[in-house]
Amino acid sequence: MSFLTEFLKAPARIGAIAPSSRRLSRALVAAADIARAPVVVELGPGTGPITREIVADLSREARFLAVEINPVFVAQLRAGFPRAEVIEGSAADLPSILSDRGLTPVDRILCGLPWTAFPESLQVAILDAVVQSLAPGGRFVTFAYAPFNRLPSGARFHRLLRDRFTRVEKSPLILNLPPAFNYICEV
Repeated sequence: MSFLTEFLKAPARIGAIAPSSRRLSRALVAAADIARAPVVVELGPGTGPITREIVADLSREARFLAVEINPVFVAQLRAGFPRAEVIEGSAADLPSILSDRGLTPVDRILCGLPWTAFPESLQVAILDAVVQSLAPGGRFVTFAYAPFNRLPSGARFHRLLRDRFTRVEKSPLILNLPPAFNYICEV
């Protein structure tokens, strides 16, 4: 219920009426290939469906940071996922969040942010923060909702990915509400 409540308070900030499905969460984590990554970051974990899958796949030695802007979700994540270092903040501030912890650059960044709900300036700021934070050969995995990727903001997001990463792949459609696909990107 908290997800729907927070969506009703700020639909553009939450970006979806329901949390990511288990199938989408698993597919995102599998595409990220985190099993051997020493540092994993999740941007926009919300209520934690992707977080749950990340925690299940992390190596014992890995450090896991989750960056969430919504204080209600931050409290839930801290209570539900002691393995994660949950930081209340903006994904656009990722370089300084990591630097403060001596963690730049990182190997894997997973993201559940509602890209098509964001203005171009925020899409650019977050993607630039991601690229700045990734180690050479690092991987960024995010998803987009299939119906919305045809909107101007969805097409712009796809172009921004291609402009910033050396490799950008799209997964097949994944069962979710609404249906989604993953972008798998490497620097």
